[in-house]
Amino acid sequence: MAGRRPRLPAHTPRFSRRYPQAPTALEQAHQLLLAQTKAITALQRQVAARPIHHSSAPRSSAPEKCDVGTSTASFRSWRRSVEYWLALNGFTPAGTVLHIRLLCSLNLQRSLDARYSMQQWEALFIQEALDAVGRNALQATNQAADWCKFFSAVQGPSESICEYFTQSTQLAADCEFQCLQCECSLSEYMLLRKLVCGLHNVVLKEEVFREYESFSDVDSLRKFCIAFKAAKKDARHDAGREQELWAGKCASGSRGDVAARRASRRAPSRCWNPPPARSAAPSRPPTTANEALW
Repeated sequence: MAGRRPRLPAHTPRFSRRYPQAPTALEQAHQLLLAQTKAITALQRQVAARPIHHSSAPRSSAPEKCDVGTSTASFRSWRRSVEYWLALNGFTPAGTVLHIRLLCSLNLQRSLDARYSMQQWEALFIQEALDAVGRNALQATNQAADWCKFFSAVQGPSESICEYFTQSTQLAADCEFQCLQCECSLSEYMLLRKLVCGLHNVVLKEEVFREYESFSDVDSLRKFCIAFKAAKKDARHDAGREQELWAGKCASGSRGDVAARRASRRAPSRCWNPPPARSAAPSRPPTTANEALW
């Protein structure tokens, strides 16, 4: 018994402790990348949820208010300016319709309020709102009246070439000249011939009549008239400078004469005294002994 080993049980339970292993460098980098990806995704969601602020146009660029009784050409220009201004500000469709009403005069706003309620006006589309403004703002006219204004328009004595061309172009647009066969626009054709007849300067009109065959469109006629007026102005300016130079020379000469006369008048007067009487001239000294004795 003393030499025997103690017999162990057949199934000895083994208890092993598993300690948590430290993550490797690759696992740490992967976890860091996942955390950064989640943060970027959350930031993108926050940015997308914020309202977009468009760059607004300066207040000085706002169009003038449309008024009752405006002409067709004026309303056409106003409408285009309003469309550009609204596009630059980036308003929402509902806000755009409200701003269109605010760009009307007080009388025109009253006319629109009598026709549309607030809910009806807010329900309009942008083009519908602009059309509604046009129906209430445009003055009552007909084709005969527009033709009369166009054919009777002439350049005023103090009206510049640019102003005359702009006014005539607007009147031609109101007439809406069209060919009866092909329905092509004849505004350019009629405007070119009307501008030639309505010029105020007789000399310029003669030059235009002489060079009429070389004008292909309204722009070529405008350039010719502006160049003629500029050349005439420069020539007149040069002639005026020459006259000023001659006048300055004459004035300087006359001023010199006047100054000389004034200086002579201011000079002190001298009293006239007769010169003293001359004494008898001394006799010539004798040259010989005999003459000296005598």
